[in-house]
Amino acid sequence: MREFNLRNNIGEEYRLNSLDNFFHTPEGLGFQRNAVFQKIGDHYKIVRDGFRQQPVSGQIMFKSDVHESAYNRYLKFKNFLQEIPLTLIYRIPGGEFQMTCIPTEVEKTEINSAFGMNVGIELTPTTMWFRNIEKEANSSSVTLISDSVNESPCGLRFSGVTKSNADLTWTQTVDGVTVMTGKLLGVTIASTDMVYVRSDLDPYAIYKIPSGGTSTSSLYAKSDFSTKRFPYIYKGTNVFTVTGATFINVRGYILYETV
Repeated sequence: MREFNLRNNIGEEYRLNSLDNFFHTPEGLGFQRNAVFQKIGDHYKIVRDGFRQQPVSGQIMFKSDVHESAYNRYLKFKNFLQEIPLTLIYRIPGGEFQMTCIPTEVEKTEINSAFGMNVGIELTPTTMWFRNIEKEANSSSVTLISDSVNESPCGLRFSGVTKSNADLTWTQTVDGVTVMTGKLLGVTIASTDMVYVRSDLDPYAIYKIPSGGTSTSSLYAKSDFSTKRFPYIYKGTNVFTVTGATFINVRGYILYETV
């Protein structure tokens, strides 16, 4: 059975599968491609590809009963919506998927049903659908598998490496083929430092945090800018390796155009 929930920016969650407030007749769960083609002879070649925002819309039935009126349930929902952005959570037999979104339209009505008030809502996405993923290992490499063709941001972190004004490298392979090598030049790192390489931030970042500490120390300026450096999750078997590390973790989200 499918299930929809909303989470607002302060962590409150609103169930949309309750008999008191039920989300129904959803639309916009597919995708629209935003491709540009160029005619070459008798064929058309894709010169730019991407996906267009596809609002998710539907109706929420706020029930009236002896315990609470539909008006009061709608008022609580209205207050919940003020803390944006929202995360739409969609649970189906294939797993749990999420989408960050903004409520762009709410069609408030009077009580228009024997059950209560049926209210239309439109949610405009600010991300694609995504599934959170995290893998870690007490070794120098970690493996995770993606079933999506979409290039998905992630964060790589590791510890156990000791460097004193020396170079540090890391690599990523997909199905046995090297797709990324990263390198820092002349860095000093203690074995207890946690090093982060992140493509899931804007801007991208490379930094370290000492054991037990909270403040970050940027390592970005030490980059070998001739290397790709920043990891992404690609379709297939992704292996991330840091020579000398005793702990490695990869956390990210796999992007989907539709779920």
